[in-house]
Amino acid sequence: TIHLVAVVASKRMMSKRLVFAELVPPPDPYEDDAPASEQLCHSRKAWRSVRDPSQCMEVQLIVGHTLIRRLGEDRATQLMRSLRPGQRVYITGIPRYRDRGQQQDGLPASSSPALDVICVSCEILKDVEADLSVTDEDEPVTPADEAPPVSSPAPGSIPRGPPVVPAARRQQRAPQQEWGPAAAAARAAAAARAERQVKSE
Repeated sequence: TIHLVAVVASKRMMSKRLVFAELVPPPDPYEDDAPASEQLCHSRKAWRSVRDPSQCMEVQLIVGHTLIRRLGEDRATQLMRSLRPGQRVYITGIPRYRDRGQQQDGLPASSSPALDVICVSCEILKDVEADLSVTDEDEPVTPADEAPPVSSPAPGSIPRGPPVVPAARRQQRAPQQEWGPAAAAARAAAAARAERQVKSE
């Protein structure tokens, strides 16, 4: 079991019960003058391999069945949803080392040594790091995330439908003429009926 304080750099919601999150060290307080993106770049390279300190190492948090068995499904899935890039977290987990290019349990092969940390417990210490630029572009976006917020109508007001297009912007189209044998026969029959009606009058 290992214990570490880190910042969530990215999050991937693989399923309702499985989350992958890339962890980076907290920003260095002595590098406050550096741009946030530059700090993030340095942070991603700050982990050192536990087997070869001369090599950089990626650290990936795996939140899944181990945490569910410990906390119960409701609390564990709520924690999975609450994880956000930029949060500072305190992690207790089970380490699994992956060599460069090694695949394990369906995880993609890493271009550098990686340490997978199976989450046993997770505590959010700080909601968002103000001085560390991170994104959640790896996290799947659902249609609900893309939809604009819907405001409820005021009491007594009439809900409005889709916006009305001004008449000046509408394209007036002439009725289209149908062609073909069936259409020609129908027009001939209609003309014959109209002619008979005129004669009867």
